[in-house]
Formats: sequence, C-alpha cells, structure tokens
Amino acid sequence: MGGVCWGFSGTMGQFLFSQKGLTTSWVTTVRMLIAGVLLLGVMAARRPKEVRAIGKVWTVKKDVRRLLLFAALGLIPCQFTYLECIANSNSATGTALNYLGQMMILLYVCFVTRRLPTRWEITALLLAFLGVFFLATHGDVHTLALSPQALFWGLIGAVMVAGIVTDGKGTPRISKELLQNFQEKCGATICKDLKGIENGAPLCPCPECVRNAVLALGEVLGE
Repeated sequence: MGGVCWGFSGTMGQFLFSQKGLTTSWVTTVRMLIAGVLLLGVMAARRPKEVRAIGKVWTVKKDVRRLLLFAALGLIPCQFTYLECIANSNSATGTALNYLGQMMILLYVCFVTRRLPTRWEITALLLAFLGVFFLATHGDVHTLALSPQALFWGLIGAVMVAGIVTDGKGTPRISKELLQNFQEKCGATICKDLKGIENGAPLCPCPECVRNAVLALGEVLGE
C-alpha cells in the first residue's frame, strides 16, 4: 500500500506541475503539511492519550535536535528532490531514480558487513544499473534522453533515501549498530544462513527474526 500511494503521489505531482503550473516548493510544503495533519488526525482518533503527549517531545533537547535534523537534512530534501525530478521529467522516471536508494543501501550493507553481494543481489544491482542506463540514454551511449536536471535531482533523491540523517550522525552509524545488534540476537544477517539452507541447521526461525529485528531497532534508536 505504501508503494502504491508513493507512486500515485508522484503521478499527482506530475499533473500539478504540467497542468496547474505549481512549483516544487509549494507542492512539497503542502503535501507534507497535509500528511502531518492526516497522521495526527488518525492518531487522535485511535490513540488520543499519545497525541496529548506529543508536546512533551519539545521538552527534551536531544529529541528536538533529532527531529529538526531529520526534517531539515532528511525528510524535506528527500521529498523535494523526488518532486523536482518529476517536474523535470515525469513520475515514472522520478520514482525509478529515487528507488536507486535501495541499491546504495545494499552496497553499504555489503561494505559494513565485509561481504560480497550474493548472486541475487548482484543480479538486482545489474538490473538496476541497466534500468537507469536505458532510462537515461534509451540505449544510445552518445545521447542523454533525460534532461541533466532530471538526472541530477533523481540521483540526489536516491542519495537522500539512502542517507536520511538520524541524530545528526547519519544512517551509516545506525545501520552498522543495527546489523551488529541483529547478528548478536540471531547469529547471522543473511537469510540463507539464518534458515540453514546450506548446512540444514537453522539459526533462527522467521517469526523470531522479525521479533529480533524490531527489538534491535528499538534498542539502537532508543539510545
């Protein structure tokens, strides 16, 4: 559902840019404002006590700093670059380039865990590279089918997705701690090792992996 809504919002953004002449800054601001109001409204209806406690976050300096950094260096640039890419191309191109962030995350995880990508991961990386190549050149290495502005904002948006700032120290630190915490709980971080596909000795069942992942995330972000 999240992916569908994300793609739909990109299409609506393209419509507003091409048919209504709105700017990226305006759409980004209004989009995030409406999303915040809707989220608070749903939360107020389901968990009113927690909504009343939201104001307390502004009394803790560490939380205030984390929220402001996340908004200024993470959420806003991520949203703006995605929509700016669409404004200079179309929603399909913006979404495809934006999701290169997952490829960057995969490369980073391999670097942090000091392992090579698996065959499936290599296949996914190659397909991602080929997709961007054909998207940007239409198969002709001597031409650029996309405008330089669209390619620039699309790639910057992918970097924003991969490196959203947390606590002012960035995703890399959080990712490394999360992987280490998960490995301590489960014994491995690669699915085939966890399920014991090669040696027939499972380290951790899937439901327990999910539980440990949630616990690890809570412990790392709760520091």
